[in-house]
Amino acid sequence: MNATPFAVHRRLRTHCTFVQTATVIVAMATMATSTAQADIVSSWSFDLHSMSSNEDTGVASLNHTVPGRWKRGTTKHRHDRAIRFRNFDATADRQHSGQHGIGFEFAENEHETLEFTWKQRVGARASAFGQLQYSIDSTGFVSTGLANDGVFQLTRHKKFSSMSCDLAAIGPLPIGSSLRLQIVSITNPQSGMYETTGRRSYRARSWWSMDNVVLTGARVHVPNPGVLAVGIIARASFGKSRRRHASNGVCG
Repeated sequence: MNATPFAVHRRLRTHCTFVQTATVIVAMATMATSTAQADIVSSWSFDLHSMSSNEDTGVASLNHTVPGRWKRGTTKHRHDRAIRFRNFDATADRQHSGQHGIGFEFAENEHETLEFTWKQRVGARASAFGQLQYSIDSTGFVSTGLANDGVFQLTRHKKFSSMSCDLAAIGPLPIGSSLRLQIVSITNPQSGMYETTGRRSYRARSWWSMDNVVLTGARVHVPNPGVLAVGIIARASFGKSRRRHASNGVCG
């Protein structure tokens, strides 16, 4: 008479152990789908006097400005170079504000939560105000979703300043799409005038310098098919086990 209760207990214990195993395997499959790794998408050091990115995944270009001499970069080492460019908006009514600067273009379809960082130095008579803008698939440049509308102000001209902007608002880009970023000189949004870092007046022939331009992002890895397959098998076996035990009253 004691055989039946013992048999029921053994089947229950086996079933519970399998449930725990299936839960762990399914959890592993879920983790595989959400694992992300931050890495460099494209970067420009300009040390080789080149407008191509260090990884050959993008290219930089000047927007309505002209190149100057390649200057010492942030470390001031003789091999460390920064790009310098000049000739900004010279119109009396400042109608070309937001059109002069430098741009960066690359194909981007494997990353999300993008962040853009760079080092910047400005001449004593250059505009201290700039704006980061973006364009997806060659559409018009916008700053929608960026903090402070992408506007920034530099407060010194003798040293490089570290700049950064979170591009998470852009969101994951469609596969095959391209992304362009540009940093342009603008007037002070409050006064509508070009203002410098100090007391000297603005001159269009002054300059900006850029160094260590980096776009980083989190790469979302494709799940391991083997892990997902084990997870699916575990779910299927678990369902069959429940139906089998339900039929003989074990989980009933």
